[in-house]
Amino acid sequence: MTIGSILSIAAGGLTARDRQLAAIASNVANSDTPGYRPLQTSFTALETGGVEANVREGGQGTDDLAAAMTGLVEARLGFAANAAVFETGASLWDMLRLVRHDGT
Repeated sequence: MTIGSILSIAAGGLTARDRQLAAIASNVANSDTPGYRPLQTSFTALETGGVEANVREGGQGTDDLAAAMTGLVEARLGFAANAAVFETGASLWDMLRLVRHDGT
């Protein structure tokens, strides 16, 4: 696995969590909208590494704000984990670049 692929996988994870947050925000914003069907997010592992978020309509109602809050916590933790991986990969990339330029 290369550093570039690590960065790509982490960026994909950040995008997936962003989609999850957008779905949760839509569910909360439309919780009182008659006929609104809440969005559900599922994640699919990619063969190349990483994850993809799939958002679709589903579920019974939108009055379960506790589930929305739990989803927000899950998304926040996932976002933070992917951000940490991305930052670590970027730091490794910078170190390798400095070693190449210094010749040490």
